[in-house]
Amino acid sequence: MFSRAHTRLVWWPVEIKGHDADGKEVVEPFRLLFQPLTRAELHDRRKQIAERASADSARVARDITARFANAKADDGDPAAQTARLQSIAEDALKAMVASIDSSFAAQEGDVLLLTERTRDWRGVRDEGTEVDAEFSPHALADLLDYEDIYAAVAESYDACCRGAVRKNSPPGPAGKQGQVQA
Repeated sequence: MFSRAHTRLVWWPVEIKGHDADGKEVVEPFRLLFQPLTRAELHDRRKQIAERASADSARVARDITARFANAKADDGDPAAQTARLQSIAEDALKAMVASIDSSFAAQEGDVLLLTERTRDWRGVRDEGTEVDAEFSPHALADLLDYEDIYAAVAESYDACCRGAVRKNSPPGPAGKQGQVQA
């Protein structure tokens, strides 16, 4: 029977892919206890991401278009036109770098969201032990400093919020191991 909870918590699988010393692919699974976003929160998040991407793209496109229009005005002087086009290319590269910086800033916002919305973990061990490491938002943030772990956790959290179903590995209700589907 379904039990309604005031704060919904869901265990969700995360898989970190890597390679062992022999070059063989290794998958290291663990589970995180997430508090999924509500539909309204998910809508707001998607809207913010779309607005940020749209604003960045529109700003760069407007700037480059205006600069190309000005470059065409230098029709009589090939050297001036070449210099202006080179300047446009350099500015476009700077805009790309700024976009990457903006993307990293957005990821930092995602890290904050993930640390606020993750309550526990299972299967995360301190090196050289067989005991689960103690969970804390700070310990999770330390793991999220690594791009592969960040990407896997963010992907799992997004799937959790969308309610995606993973065959043969249902997360089950918080605190209980889910039953394996046949």
